Amino acid sequence: MKSPGLENQNIVEDVVSGIVEAILGGLPAVKERFLWEFGHELPEFAGKMAEAYLLWKEFDQNPTKDERKAHISAFIFRAMNYHVQALHLFLIGLPIPSGHMERQVLESIAMAFLCSDRTLDFADRYIAGKFGTNRAVDALVKHQARLQLEKNSVLMLKEVHSLYDKVSHPTLLNLGFNVTIGVNGPSSCFGPAFDEGKIGLYRVEMNRLCSLAVTFPNFIQGVERNWVAPSNTSKR
Repeated sequence: MKSPGLENQNIVEDVVSGIVEAILGGLPAVKERFLWEFGHELPEFAGKMAEAYLLWKEFDQNPTKDERKAHISAFIFRAMNYHVQALHLFLIGLPIPSGHMERQVLESIAMAFLCSDRTLDFADRYIAGKFGTNRAVDALVKHQARLQLEKNSVLMLKEVHSLYDKVSHPTLLNLGFNVTIGVNGPSSCFGPAFDEGKIGLYRVEMNRLCSLAVTFPNFIQGVERNWVAPSNTSKR
């Protein structure tokens, strides 16, 4: 087998370099383009997530070492943490991995609500390994009224969860992100990218991420409301 020529060797080295950059996230131009487009929305996002974090810190106090409350607190923290990380992935040009994380965010929110009401018995079933978190969103829709949640909000959560479910598998929508449309025609995309042809889609997703951040304080307060409800505390 002949050794590749110098030209082929240079091509191989360029490909290797590109893969290393994809692994390390070393594409500052992509991040800069996302920030130029969406950076002005970060202060409100961060402010709402900071407000949520402080509410979680209060809820996380658990002097009686209640196992159920500890799991609820863990779900809240996972939702907060992954939501911030999802935005990070989005802004460095990885919208599909960002969507994977958001699916867990929504499932964690649903689980926190379901476990906040002992009369529904979801926490005990989850701890016993008898309830899968992949069913949490559907269960939340079913018990929306009992948990004092707005029906339209819960149905919207289910709709978005269904979207993220689709991008968590190699569907046509998912595979479409292998290609950048660009301004000079389509090309394959390896690693992080900002596709000028997908700005409209990016704006929709950024709006979703920021809109959910705005609701995080209300989410935690709703869980706290259910947890301290008289009908709940009488069953501890």
